[in-house]
Amino acid sequence: MSRPASWFKDFGGVGYRYHDVYMNVVPLFQDKMAAFRLWKKTIEWWPDDRIKLRFVEQGDSYWFILYGGSDYSKDNTGFVKKVPVSENYERFKAGYEKKAILRFGIYKENTKKEGGKYNLEVLKKSKSVYDIAFVKYEELAQDSVEWQCIQEMDDSVIHGTKGPKMPMKPFDFNTHEHEKEKGDKLMCAVCGQRFATIEEYQKHHYTTCSGKGV
Repeated sequence: MSRPASWFKDFGGVGYRYHDVYMNVVPLFQDKMAAFRLWKKTIEWWPDDRIKLRFVEQGDSYWFILYGGSDYSKDNTGFVKKVPVSENYERFKAGYEKKAILRFGIYKENTKKEGGKYNLEVLKKSKSVYDIAFVKYEELAQDSVEWQCIQEMDDSVIHGTKGPKMPMKPFDFNTHEHEKEKGDKLMCAVCGQRFATIEEYQKHHYTTCSGKGV
């Protein structure tokens, strides 16, 4: 398998769902049509047995790296995102049973009065993934696809070529617990503390109350 020609990194995060026969891994997007077109252009063509899903752990975060490729499509795009380690990630790591279902999810604000402030829709299109590995960053070989991908991402940050940052508020679609707002304040669903900015909320969420979000 050839190295991905390009890496797509402009998605919001990664979710995990446990209620199906096999655990679901769900890259999260905000625009449904854009996500649908991206799937059709890339993953739709990938044979299940050629899909590689890597979780490269680095400190309190991990790199989500997904790639496959097809003999029938000229496109060879991979997916990468650095994500904070969470309880949901650890649960997936411990119980995925050597197979996972890959699907895209749409995470957006709920415009209706009923229900929570944010909705998550998991799209129907799916792929079965068997080649799944968890590895420490320091254990990567320098000629590996994963090591080269991470170097490319770090280099893009240094030289200012990284794509737009899309911070996504944590959403646990296994329990439907998510943050609530009152006025201009964000409230942690775990401890009830309120925050003036999303940056303050996320810092608190992934340290003091880590694990209740995506």
